[in-house]
Formats: sequence, C-alpha cells, structure tokens
Amino acid sequence: MTAPTVIIGLGGAGSTICTKLSKMAKSLKDRNRLQFVCIDTDRNDLRHRKEEDATVVQIQTSAPYKIEDYLKRNRHAREDWFPIHTILNSKTPTEGAGQVRAISRLALDEAMSKGKLRALDDAIDTLFRLNGDAGNQAIRVIIVSSLAGGTGSGIVIPIAMYIKHLLNSSFNKTGSVVRGFFLLPEIFASAKSQDEKASIFANAYASVRELDAFMRKGDQALENTKYKDLEFSVPHPMSGKDVNYNESPFNFCFLFDRRNADDLSLSSFDEYMTYAANTIYAQAISGASSRSNSSEDNAIKALIQSGGRDRFCGAGSAVLKYPYEEILDYLAGQTCFEQLGEEWLTIDKAYTEDLNKRKAEKKQDPSVEFEDPHTFYLQNVDSKSDDKGTFQQMIFRQTHKEHEDEYGEGTQWEELSRSFVHALDSHLEKKIRENEEIKQILFEINKQRSRLQASKGKVDKGAINSLEGAIIRLAQSLMRVSRETGRHVALDVFSASPRGKNPKPYYFQHYLKTEDGGFVHPNAVRYMVYAMVRNCNYAYSTAQEELGEDDDAKRSMLHPFDDPATTNKVETANDRYNKKNRNKISRRIIKKFIEETETLVSDESEFFTFASAWAKLIVYGEGIKFFTQLASDFDDFYKTYPTFVEKESNRVRLIPQQIANRDGSAIRYTCTSQACLEELLDIVGAADAQDSITGKLSALIFQDILE
Repeated sequence: MTAPTVIIGLGGAGSTICTKLSKMAKSLKDRNRLQFVCIDTDRNDLRHRKEEDATVVQIQTSAPYKIEDYLKRNRHAREDWFPIHTILNSKTPTEGAGQVRAISRLALDEAMSKGKLRALDDAIDTLFRLNGDAGNQAIRVIIVSSLAGGTGSGIVIPIAMYIKHLLNSSFNKTGSVVRGFFLLPEIFASAKSQDEKASIFANAYASVRELDAFMRKGDQALENTKYKDLEFSVPHPMSGKDVNYNESPFNFCFLFDRRNADDLSLSSFDEYMTYAANTIYAQAISGASSRSNSSEDNAIKALIQSGGRDRFCGAGSAVLKYPYEEILDYLAGQTCFEQLGEEWLTIDKAYTEDLNKRKAEKKQDPSVEFEDPHTFYLQNVDSKSDDKGTFQQMIFRQTHKEHEDEYGEGTQWEELSRSFVHALDSHLEKKIRENEEIKQILFEINKQRSRLQASKGKVDKGAINSLEGAIIRLAQSLMRVSRETGRHVALDVFSASPRGKNPKPYYFQHYLKTEDGGFVHPNAVRYMVYAMVRNCNYAYSTAQEELGEDDDAKRSMLHPFDDPATTNKVETANDRYNKKNRNKISRRIIKKFIEETETLVSDESEFFTFASAWAKLIVYGEGIKFFTQLASDFDDFYKTYPTFVEKESNRVRLIPQQIANRDGSAIRYTCTSQACLEELLDIVGAADAQDSITGKLSALIFQDILE
C-alpha cells in the first residue's frame, strides 16, 4: 500500500512533472493516499495545468504588484537580502520570476503572510484524515523543481522548511520524510542563449550551496564557523512577524543531470520530464517504493560517517514496455486495410466513366442527359447480377433474397429493401388494429351488432342510431390513432439507435445481416439505402393515392351512410334504412344494416385503408428524409474514402518506427521488431477469418455514418 504522500511541483518544470505524476497515478486504487500540489508565480501556466488536470491543487504565489510594492511591505527583504535594482522594481511576478530567484522568494513571503499556502496545509491535512492506519504512517513529501530557473530554485528551501515545521508543530510528525528531486541546468542549457546559460548555472550553484548548508546545519555538521549564525525566517501567516525555521529542509536530495555516468543523454527536453516523472513514480508511488524507503533507512550509517554530506544522491529509471495500444492499433490497421481496396470504388469508377462519356456526347448533342448517380448505382448492380465473380454480383446477392416464383416453376430474386417496406406496412397496420382504444370501440360495435342479430321481431330505431354513433367514434379514433402511430413508429424506426443482434423485420438493420449472422458489405448497405429513397417515395405516393383528397377521406369516414348522389343533405343510417322514420324497423331492413356495418369495420374496409394511409404518409415522409440524408452521408464517405485510406494506411505503417528502440530514450519496447509484428499479424489473421473482419468493419462503418 502506498504511504500517505504529497507531491509538490515548484515553478514551471516542477509543476509539469507533478502534473505528469498525477496522471500516472489516476488509476491507482489507493489514489486517495496521494495529494498533488503545484506552486508557481506564472498565472498562465497555472491556468493551463488546471485545465489539464483539475485534481491537482494550484497555488499562485504572485500578486499583480510591482516589485517595489512588495518591497514597501517587506522590510526584512528590503534591508537584508533582496538585490534592489531599478529594472527589477518595475517587474510584475505574475508572468514568472524571469530567472531571478529573489523575486520568487519575495512573492512567496507575501503569499505566506496572507495565508495563501492554506491550500497546501489542507492537502497535507487530507492525508491525516484518511481512514484506517494511514494516519499512523509517516507522511512522505516529494518536492520537485528545477534549480535553473527563478521560481522553483528560489523557494525550494522555504517550502521544504515550511512543510517540515508544519508537520513537526501541527501534526507532531517528526518522523516524516521530505525528499527533493531537482533538475540541474545542463538539461535546459541547449535552448538558452549565452547570457541565459550563465544565469541558470549561477542559480543552480547558489541553490545547491544553500541546500548543502541548511542540511548540514540540520545534521549539526557545519564546519565553517562563518556560517554558525545561519538561519532562515519567514512571515507568520497570522501575525505577519518573522518566524525562524531550524528544521533541516530535506532528508535526501536527488539531482538529475543531462548526462549519465556513461556520458549518454536523452534526445529531448520532454524526454527528461518523462524520465524524472518515471523515476519519482518508481521511488515514491509504485509497488517498489517500499524497497526504496528501506534503502534510505540503511543509509543512516553512511550519513553519520560522512557528516551529512551523503544526503545528495543520483537517481534514474528505465522503462521496459510492451506497447499494447500501439501494437493493437497497428494490427487492426494492417488487417483492416487488407480489406479496404480499390474494389470498393468499382461502381463509382464506372459512373465516372459514364459521366465523362456523356459530357463528351453532350458537346455534340445538347439533348444528352446525365444519369442520376444513385439510379446508375442501382442499375449497374442489377445489370451484372449474373456476371459470376464480379463485385456487382456479390453486392446483388447480399441485397436480394432468392425464392420460388408464385407458379413454382423456378426462382426469382426479391429486393430486401422491398421486404423491409412490406414488413413496415404490416407493423403499422398491426399497431393500429391492436390499439386498445380501437379494440374497445370494435368490441362495443360487435356487441351491438350481435344484440341486433339476436333480436326477434321489429327493432327500435334507437338501436340503429346507437350503432351508427359507435362506428363514427371508431372513425374519429382511427383518424387520431393513425397519426399518433405513424409518429411513434417513424421515431422508433428511423433513428440511430443500435438494434441488437436480431433486429425485427420492420427495422432496416434486419436486412443488413448475412445468413451466418455477419454484416453485409458497406457497398451493399449503400445499395439498400439508395433503394430505400426510391421505395419510400413510392410508398408515400401510393398512400396519397389511397387517400385521394384528404377532406374527402375524412368526410367518407365521419359520414359512412351518406348517399353520394345527394348534395343538399348528409344522410344518416336512419335516413338510409328507416326512410319513413318508423319507431320499429323490420328484421329484413336490420339484416341489411348489419351487413353494411360488418363491411365498414372489417380489416379490409375503407376505414382501415384510410387510417393505414395516414400513418404511412407520416412514416414514409420521415423515411424519405432519413434515407436521403443517409444516402448523402454515404456519398460523402465514398468521396473521402481514397484519401482516408491513404492517410490512415500511411499512419499505421509509421507505427513500427514510433515504437522502435532508439538512442536518447529511457524506454525500451518489447515485441516491436518487424519479425515479431509479422508473426502477430499471422496469428490475428488465423484467428479471425477475412469475411468476419470485413463484416465487423462494415458494421462499424454503417453505425458511424448513421450516427
């Protein structure tokens, strides 16, 4: 289990490493035993790091004052240690310390006096409030900084002493361990001018001398008598008075230089940042950290013998990594691109040839018309359905089903997209008939008809009026229910929602499955999408023809007994079957009335035909929009397809180079040789048949275009 640890990054480089460590520790199950804090003067860098990882505590030590304003409020700095200069007086630390260590220290004094380090106190306090035995363990503090710049190198000792004093006085944790991890100036020198190099080396020299002096003072091992009065004081956050800190700032300091003992260096500044983060992670956070802590305990004897000088150490790490994500990306890419060939554009090329031919002919004959690309696509596939081994025949077989003709004299092919329309029609009609409101009214109508059929002798005319009223209520309900059903079905069927492994026949995705449970080729999906634009338009027109004029259909349903021959009156059932308005109606007339009502409410009646047509107008109207957009999206996909394949295949081909072992890196990859990658490709190919890969890829392409 990780010991309670707070990791503090100072300045730009230290905060960058601290943020890297926070990301590396994200998935740890005992992540709550770690706290990460960045302290900097540069407000822009702090804001960017907050956006990068919100879990890291950010503390800005600077305020929007000029240096001369700071000095007016800090007598101790003004009189004893700050290098006052007119150029420095006008500087504002919020943009950084500008490689001047004293500016960073001055800003920290002000921040401490105003209680700005409270967020650091809270981060440490959080570790002591952990459940279980965490509060009983010695807390570990890691301070990371560059010694080359101004911000970090100027406050490594104040921050370390502040924390040591806080742990000893507020938490009674004298056994806590504070380690420093510091980057030396050689790491930064290559990107600096000569003047800047002089500055960063001077900063590092001063920082190391100060660290050595204060740590030896803590060990009571100062030899030079001129340092016998060496002390460190900072403002108290409550009273503002100076407080002397006598604690030793660090138990150990680890120094990172540009070159190792073998005179080898890393290839970039980012490599050094990652290298430092990996080293700190291995020593302070990883499962190996307990052994590192034990090694420090064993170093006490050596410290005693050396008079404390062995508190400076070197540290390093190397990573042996199996690049799982990169290899997975490479294997998937190589396997998929084997299936993504020029064949996918066979029909597009044929259309381009036909278009160019027509353009040439049009110059001679202006009456020549250009073929619609979707119509051409459908016709090109259909025309080559019997050409064995062609790409078009494969598409045709995946978009049609073979069955015996109605006379049993042979087989014929039926377009799957038409089967979809038939299934959707049946689904709509079933939803309307099975609507609870419709079923209840039909039950009432049948009940009244049965009562009339069972009656003996003449029947009261009120029975006719009652049954007619029920039939009109059925008409009114059908007109409303059909529209509601159409809207609900359209919303359900024409959406991007996944349909599971076995979609119902009234879903388009049902027809994209192959007989063995796979997925049809993207070009087959494209064929069916183009066909569905045509089929939806046809179904919409058919529904319009069935309805005729909408007002006429409504009138016909709401006045089922009206005589169309009369224009000055709307007849009722009584007008038709009881013209003399008798109170009692004969059995013979009632029988005719019952027969007509039976025709009115049957499944094949005009009532249900009109209701179905209203629902279809809504459904296929939405279908036209849905498949037209989907067709346009497929067009866009195939237009960009060649560029996409070339770009992605080039990217995948570069992956082996990116994970190849090279000089200047502390990471060594395993299983990345060309021979190993080729063997893995063979294993993947044997485990997953080509048709299966194409099917899975097709399903992903369709869902991506759909969404």
